[in-house]
Amino acid sequence: MILNILDSPGNFTTHEDASILFALRLGYTEYFLDRYAACVILTFTYGKRTPTTLEDPDLQDMIRDRNRFRVVILPGAYLVDTFPVLRWLPGYLSELRRWHRDSIELCCRCLGSVQTRIEGGDDIPECFATDLLGNEKMSFDQAACLTGSMFYAGASITAAALVFVIMAAACFPDAAKVVQEEIDEVVSRDRCPKFEDRERLLQVIAFAYECFRWRPLVPSEIAHVASQDIIWQGYVSPKGATIISSPGRSFVPLISFLAPRILILRDGSLMGTRGRISNNSCMGSVEGGVLSCTTLFFKSVDSLLSFRVCPGSHIANRSLFINTALLL
Repeated sequence: MILNILDSPGNFTTHEDASILFALRLGYTEYFLDRYAACVILTFTYGKRTPTTLEDPDLQDMIRDRNRFRVVILPGAYLVDTFPVLRWLPGYLSELRRWHRDSIELCCRCLGSVQTRIEGGDDIPECFATDLLGNEKMSFDQAACLTGSMFYAGASITAAALVFVIMAAACFPDAAKVVQEEIDEVVSRDRCPKFEDRERLLQVIAFAYECFRWRPLVPSEIAHVASQDIIWQGYVSPKGATIISSPGRSFVPLISFLAPRILILRDGSLMGTRGRISNNSCMGSVEGGVLSCTTLFFKSVDSLLSFRVCPGSHIANRSLFINTALLL
């Protein structure tokens, strides 16, 4: 990916207008960030690598379904969100039903190809799909949908995170310079950064994490449904109510600056250039003088509505670290 960006820097992504800088427009063949993210996810999920471009038919269909999902999850995208009675009108939801069928067929086709290769005696590396196919407690359709969700949840988030890292470096060159100086001091100019350098590249980690505060990947969150009546500070959310959290307001008090410099104090708390920025319950623990793998974004945003942690956070964090170090 890094070599491709050096060869053709104008193709790493696109921006549609001044109001949505660096907005991703997948479906083309030379967007290296998207290709990299897709390659990582598909390797872990299906044990396959995408071709040198984004022309793989299954990958194109996954991108199509993901773009559809982006439309569907927007609050108020369909009138039925405001007038639920419309769901009973014949044909009103025909488009959504067709999209659902397309998505199920794609997921089953991708998992089916792995199953066919296994039955044919092909040498397939161990991956998420092979583990699920051996799970007798899960039906084929359930396994297909679960493997498909890995791409939808992982590829776009990884690519978007790297886009915001590049955007932050362009908007705040002084902050990027601090990171570059640390890389030159720790790694030198004779080789590229490696995963083994992570414990000594604190500014790289701080810069990447600060990008999540500066530009949350999902600022409007995803709608959740209350499974029971919820009473909070005198407000009642009845069972079945739609709840949308606002991490953008909770964790982004200011977007006009980027302050990635951190100090790890003796008590284990974190201190930024503008004062104490958080406690460990939000930022993650400190292990060996470096933040743990649970990032600010994955831990704090997930904890707004539950205590779950993103199951792919370890892969995402390592991917974010190495690419931030290589890009800067």
